[in-house]
Amino acid sequence: NMKKFIKNLHSECAIKLNACIDSYPSDFNKDPYKDYLSAQERKAIRQMLLQEQNSLCIYCEKPITIEDCHTEHIRPQSTANKHNLQDYLSCLIGYENLAVSCDKNKSPFSTCGHRRGEVNLKLFKQFINPVKEDPSAFFSFNLKGEIKPRDNLSNNEVKRANYTISNLDLNSSKVDEEYAKNLLPQSRLNAKDAIFKVLPNLIDKYGKEKAIELMKNALACNGFVSFVSWYYTHIFD
Repeated sequence: NMKKFIKNLHSECAIKLNACIDSYPSDFNKDPYKDYLSAQERKAIRQMLLQEQNSLCIYCEKPITIEDCHTEHIRPQSTANKHNLQDYLSCLIGYENLAVSCDKNKSPFSTCGHRRGEVNLKLFKQFINPVKEDPSAFFSFNLKGEIKPRDNLSNNEVKRANYTISNLDLNSSKVDEEYAKNLLPQSRLNAKDAIFKVLPNLIDKYGKEKAIELMKNALACNGFVSFVSWYYTHIFD
């Protein structure tokens, strides 16, 4: 469900975080993210990241707000090398490693970044990083709204795709059925239904070609854009 996210290395957020790294005292023995940055600075960074991501979770593309997201370290903090200051800071407060994701404290179940738990470097090498790689090369969907590995992948690529799906629980397979209406596959289907309600009217009004263009523009800022785009392409092929 992830899509490739291109970071703007000249953004306000990138400049702010790079300045924090440049000014970080080498003898500061506390957590660079939690202890060096103030609560106000962390919230400002989270807000900037949220805007950059069009208010969508970096992993599942669910719509999120400043109130129900958390700042996610794509490469987990547990993998940072405390004996290498550059690696340590890049991991904990490096712009390219920070994103926003769903917040388990605002949801009846844990998903995405909060589902991952402790990950070592060996396991992280299996993870498909949406900033460093193009997830669309690894993932596809089915008509039930579930994400799955693409066809024709190598064995190792299938392994990596399945690991990432499980690691983030992108199919909500670990969630009690009590919360079925909130499961990610159902949410993807709901997003598809909402978009496609207006499609016939667009085709009638503008014609198929213009309707397609309008749909693509609308999808850019809507939740679950990868699934809706896949479904849209699938039914029109």
